[in-house]
Amino acid sequence: MNRIPTVNITYPTSTDSSKPTIASTLTPIIKWDYQDEDGDLQQRYKVRIINLATGAIKVQSGERVSSAKQWQIPAGSLIENEKYAVEVEVFDGFSWSNVSARKYFMVNLLSIKGGVKHTEEWNNNRKGYNLKKSGNEESPRGYNVFWAGERFVLQGIATGLPDTVEVTMNGGFTTQLSPTNDDKTFWTGEMYDSSFEKLPDGPVTFTFTAQNVYNTKTDTVTVVISSDWSEYFQTHRIK
Repeated sequence: MNRIPTVNITYPTSTDSSKPTIASTLTPIIKWDYQDEDGDLQQRYKVRIINLATGAIKVQSGERVSSAKQWQIPAGSLIENEKYAVEVEVFDGFSWSNVSARKYFMVNLLSIKGGVKHTEEWNNNRKGYNLKKSGNEESPRGYNVFWAGERFVLQGIATGLPDTVEVTMNGGFTTQLSPTNDDKTFWTGEMYDSSFEKLPDGPVTFTFTAQNVYNTKTDTVTVVISSDWSEYFQTHRIK
């Protein structure tokens, strides 16, 4: 007499629909363990992805003739920030297993790309200094070179609806950026402290941290300090 196979989903891992596994791709790979007490190999499988809010099947594999213990969800099937349940059944050549215990996941594509800019005034100062030194607006001080004492203009380009974007500069300075639009794709802010006039020459790193309830992502941007702001006025009399 054939004993039916058993199946346990190994990805996603969450058994709690209120705390789904967070996938960072819209085409995640569903994985499972197959066991059969008779030693029969897996012959077929079926995977169903169910929209938790509606109970409707979002996408399914159909019956696949395969010993593979994974199935990649095809592109165009899922959307972000929608909770899904996964069910798997397997076939040993004689009988189908019972439906697996459900596991839960959600896709959230959180990302952040940071930028550290000059104020318009100081960028014009940089270009003027360069023109005087070399005749070229971008040399010798490239865009990533700052005088100590400049205000840093901060920008973040985000996806995945962050709740917060925080920027930390080495030395312990921190500021929160603010979204400029409802879809929270563009964040802006500034960082300034009077002690910046004393920043030593060399690299300064800014860490941009985007967070929501599901995910945390970071990006780092490094700029270069070269001389302090008074050098500009010493070498470039403003007429």
